[in-house]
Amino acid sequence: MYKVKNIYILTGKIQSGKTTKLVDWAANRTGVYGILSPVILGKKHLTDLKSGESKQLEVNDSERGGSIINIGHYRFDKDVFKWGRDRMLESIGYNPEWFIVDEIGPLEFRGEGLEPAFREILIRSELLYDTKLVLVIREGLTDSVLDHFRIPKSSIKEFTFE
Repeated sequence: MYKVKNIYILTGKIQSGKTTKLVDWAANRTGVYGILSPVILGKKHLTDLKSGESKQLEVNDSERGGSIINIGHYRFDKDVFKWGRDRMLESIGYNPEWFIVDEIGPLEFRGEGLEPAFREILIRSELLYDTKLVLVIREGLTDSVLDHFRIPKSSIKEFTFE
C-alpha cells in the first residue's frame, strides 16, 4: 500500500470541464507539473505542464502514426502515451509543489496509457514530502482506481480550485 501524503482527487463526468478548469487553475501558479489531457479541435491531446508542449493523442482511421491502442470507440497513439510517460517521470524529478495526472482509468488498469509511469509517480511521491498529487478520475471510477493502485482512501482529499 502506498503512503503518499498529499493525494487530491478531481472527479466528474466525461467532458464535464475537469481538464479545462485545471488548465485555467495551473496557468495562474508556479510549481505545477504533470500531464493534462485536453480536447483540442475535437481530439484528445496530452500536454506537458512543464514545457507547455502538446501532442495529439486521439487518432482516427486515416491518421496512422505509430501503434494504436483501442478502448471503446477511442483510438490512441501509443507513441504519444510513451512521450507523456517520459514527461511525467522527468517532471516529478523537479520536486514540484503540485503534480497533476490527467487522467487515470481503464487503460491504466490494463497496464497501458500512463502506466507504468503512474505507479512510479506514486512510489516517488512517497519520498516527496511536500508534493501534492492531483489525480483526475472519471466519475464512478474512483474506488476502482484506489483499489487497483492500493491507495488508502484515508489519504485522499477532494481537489478544489481555491
